[in-house]
Amino acid sequence: MKRTLTDFLGNELLFEHLRTIYRYHLDTGGYDRNEMVAELAAHLESPEVAKQLAAELSPEDAELLYVLRQVGGIAPRRWLFGELVSRGRGSAEQWERTFLGLRSRHITFLIGSDIAYLPEGMGEVFGRRIIGQPKRRKSEVVPGSSALRQSVHGLAVAVLNHIHQNPPRVMAEEEKIWKRDLEGMGDFFHPYLYEPGEGAGSVGLIRGRISRLIELFRKMGFLEKRGKRLYLDAENWTDWASRREVERQSLFLSFLKDNYENIPIALEALVDWKGAAWIPLESLTEAVRYRALRSSFHVLRIRPQADVSVEGPTSRWVSACVHLLADLGLVYTGKDPQGEPVAAAVDSAIEAWRLLHTSKTIRRRRRERERLRAYAQPNFELLIPEECSPEMHRRIGAIAELKSLDRFWTYTLTPHSVARGVEEGLTADEILQLLDSLVEGELPSNVRDAVRGWGQTAWWVDADGDGTFLRAEKTLFETIAAADGFDERFERENSWLRPVTNRAAAERWLEEQGFRVAGEDSDPPGEFGRSVREEYARALEAWQRRVEHGGEGTPPGSYWDDVVPVEPLPESRPT
Repeated sequence: MKRTLTDFLGNELLFEHLRTIYRYHLDTGGYDRNEMVAELAAHLESPEVAKQLAAELSPEDAELLYVLRQVGGIAPRRWLFGELVSRGRGSAEQWERTFLGLRSRHITFLIGSDIAYLPEGMGEVFGRRIIGQPKRRKSEVVPGSSALRQSVHGLAVAVLNHIHQNPPRVMAEEEKIWKRDLEGMGDFFHPYLYEPGEGAGSVGLIRGRISRLIELFRKMGFLEKRGKRLYLDAENWTDWASRREVERQSLFLSFLKDNYENIPIALEALVDWKGAAWIPLESLTEAVRYRALRSSFHVLRIRPQADVSVEGPTSRWVSACVHLLADLGLVYTGKDPQGEPVAAAVDSAIEAWRLLHTSKTIRRRRRERERLRAYAQPNFELLIPEECSPEMHRRIGAIAELKSLDRFWTYTLTPHSVARGVEEGLTADEILQLLDSLVEGELPSNVRDAVRGWGQTAWWVDADGDGTFLRAEKTLFETIAAADGFDERFERENSWLRPVTNRAAAERWLEEQGFRVAGEDSDPPGEFGRSVREEYARALEAWQRRVEHGGEGTPPGSYWDDVVPVEPLPESRPT
């Protein structure tokens, strides 16, 4: 919630100070507080007066107000003047004179005796004059991999598909993915994520990006460790993939705001500076450092004598933030002609940001992309345009293995992948219906016959000490139950088949009857996914609450009754 000029004038000023400001700007006295607040706010916020005030700012005035606004409008004076000196111009004494000049014009204020204050409402009056937005680049930018692909979902869908089909092993002690498996994922995604100019070091950077993305997915409730591997929860993945683009991205943003300290700040700066398109990471690092100090300096509104930290994220950390945002499809990366890295917010990310920070009445709906289709090949490959919706990639990924990534993603239908789809609850007929609904033209006859046969699959379930059970696709289940000799090998328990002989004998009988059994045992249903579904439900609830309220609300500790009033200014103006 933005703190308006009316809030500041009506709640944070002593009456004498309000009357001084009123007389300065309107050249007349005032007696009723409410009338003075309304008239003064209307005067300062009028386009003509705001334009005149902005035009009167010198470059030094604008730079001081820019830094003060970036850190949330409040900072210790000593820190502020020292920071301005470190930017390369003037001395601390010169900057103090600049601050006092702004104070004499009732633009900046004091809290206590040593805290500089620029009210948010007053900062809004000057608009773009103190926003500090870099100039728009006239030269061409060399786009990075994310900008070349123009992907709306980034690396997220590809990683989820890959983990679903190749669950990585996790070390028991450190909860990290095995180095060998992470290297394999890095090699698989290297052609997809390679950034020009990174050289041999790009392999290590890509592994780091994948590792951070997997950490995010685990926190959100997409992945769960079971045994020695990470498994994907199909229900959570399906729910996320079936949502609209702006909802998927705003859900990520909401979770980042609740659980990550600086990553949302980087996107906030890119959204605020969207008019400049490509932002140098050097300027972005400065903006993120300043904005990260807001939470530390905010306590000065309540306790002006409090000690505050002035540490901030480094350029290396901001670069990691930008790459994670790019992997989620929120940011495009690139390099300028001199080889310096740059970044820009994606249009859909700007809309997702507004969804979380503005009221419902002014939201714009973005038209969804045109529905695209897959292309089936006789060699069991499915070619899918990358820009297809995550829901389509999810549905294909349930029954096919992801083999390569490019403008067309290549999936392959195999007995193992089809069996995995059956274990998720699909029948052989439903798998064929799914392919018919997604594929352009007719499905090749050899593919149709093979998939139908592969779909007739049974699999073993190790029920955590309760014995081993056999489950099967619906049609096959009834066929097995009706086969000769069934009663001598199994007994039926609802949708389960319990072997009454040892498992090896039961497997030999299934093989003799021509029934296909999946190669690996499955986890018992009902147990797997319970904890991660709760985590995902919490993330979903927090996102829905933020969307419903149209923003974050007032920051903690900023209620008007608790703040320290600004220091009154005498009638005579300081020189």
